[in-house]
Amino acid sequence: MPEPAVPPVEHARGRLLGSGRYEYREHGFVVTSPDGRGRRLVRHVLHRGDSAYVLPVDWSSRRVALCRQFRAGKYLAGAADGHRAADDRTAADGWTLEIPGGLIEPDADPVETARRECVCLHSAFAQAYSSVA
Repeated sequence: MPEPAVPPVEHARGRLLGSGRYEYREHGFVVTSPDGRGRRLVRHVLHRGDSAYVLPVDWSSRRVALCRQFRAGKYLAGAADGHRAADDRTAADGWTLEIPGGLIEPDADPVETARRECVCLHSAFAQAYSSVA
């Protein structure tokens, strides 16, 4: 079965909303549907710079190692007002499973950044496997 066609996307505009160590920008896009109609999308993006990621694989067991990371956005998304009660067990807890990676500091080597992130994972590598389907 052929893959479905990916709709064309046009970056219509971008504007700076704030800056410091990172840039916070608003981006506008036009996504064209198969019937030719364009749909406008606006997304806010925090531009943090380049990053490096690694997919640690144990080929003999067909498993990959993942990191458990806390993400404030996921945690806060569980409550309509952005706040949650300490006993709120129904909303997402804010933890995700991710491949190890991190931001590349200015003038840093991407390979060294990836190696550093894997070292952070190393002690938990054996317990953090998830099976590869």
